[in-house]
Amino acid sequence: MKADDAMGLSDLVFDVPDDTRLAQLAGMDPESFEQYVTTGRGAELRRSIMEKNLGHLIPAQPSLIKIANGTHKALLRNYADAYRRLPH
Repeated sequence: MKADDAMGLSDLVFDVPDDTRLAQLAGMDPESFEQYVTTGRGAELRRSIMEKNLGHLIPAQPSLIKIANGTHKALLRNYADAYRRLPH
């Protein structure tokens, strides 16, 4: 994998939603949030991969994309949980 591809994928995985989006996610009921994390976010990640011209990684590294998606799901859950705990 090229360094630029690795950095682009890293940016996608560790992307933190802006405050407005994070507030929306944190405000969802648990079932809707989980549905978003398991299905909606995956679609967004695939779209972002294509927008950043990283689509060639999908057929070349299918397990890498699964790892990236799973890591981002875990981080997104943590981001939303931490946001819920902030005093507002």
